[in-house]
Amino acid sequence: RNYRGDSDTVTSVSVLCMELEVTDLTAIQTAKERLTAIQTAKERLTAIQTAKERLTAIQTAKERLTAIQTAKERLTAIQTAKERLTAIQTAKERSSRVP
Repeated sequence: RNYRGDSDTVTSVSVLCMELEVTDLTAIQTAKERLTAIQTAKERLTAIQTAKERLTAIQTAKERLTAIQTAKERLTAIQTAKERLTAIQTAKERSSRVP
């Protein structure tokens, strides 16, 4: 069967097809831009997660450093107490030797 339409109908169909192609290309471009935005957001999220992990590690290190500093202060206090005890012991021994 042969279709013979008038030229206006053929032109209208051709224009419609071109408009559909342009619409498809626009939709594809829009989808591509959205995909790029999603990828960028994903990369930023990964960077934020990495920064959060580093911050947690720094906080843990800070807490350990504080614990070490506290232990050092306690050790210094123990050393000072030991020196005082030795001085007292020495003084006690000297006083017991005096006739």
